[in-house]
Amino acid sequence: EKKAAARQVQLEDSNVTGKMKYLAAYMLLSLGGNESPSTEDVKGLLSGAGVEVNEDELKFMFEKLEGKSLKELMAEGKDRLVSIGA
Repeated sequence: EKKAAARQVQLEDSNVTGKMKYLAAYMLLSLGGNESPSTEDVKGLLSGAGVEVNEDELKFMFEKLEGKSLKELMAEGKDRLVSIGA
């Protein structure tokens, strides 16, 4: 049972990590001067680096980011870290 639980945690961690690549690419593009990166911008950056892109995950991220600036996203993230004591 412990092995199965550990495997489940590992799968969940890799799924979260896999999805973070879209946010990381978005942030790199934003910090590089593109104030409003598009899905095509993110896809181009990742594909150019040889990273596989899942269209559904990318679309989901952009739905969550809609109407928010990078500055707002970073402030929200900082607030969340403080709330969990990190």
